[in-house]
Amino acid sequence: MGKYDPLKEYFDKQSINIGAAITLSFDEIETIIGDPLPKSALVHDQWWENSFNHSQAKSWRSAGYETTDINANKKRKRMTFIRKGR
Repeated sequence: MGKYDPLKEYFDKQSINIGAAITLSFDEIETIIGDPLPKSALVHDQWWENSFNHSQAKSWRSAGYETTDINANKKRKRMTFIRKGR
């Protein structure tokens, strides 16, 4: 199991409509994955980009979500994920 698989499992269990959003604090994400976020998640917008080239992004993208407002959310130590469908 990959480090971010629990995040995918979390999103898979959510029953929200396409276009709806889930906002998670960094603390909540760390609780879900059972590990601290890497320092790069706290300082680099690129860590949160919706690229299948990154293992963390695969976790939310494969569950049908994309991040939004990366810079504004990162400054508040949270991230918003929009349900896009699968």
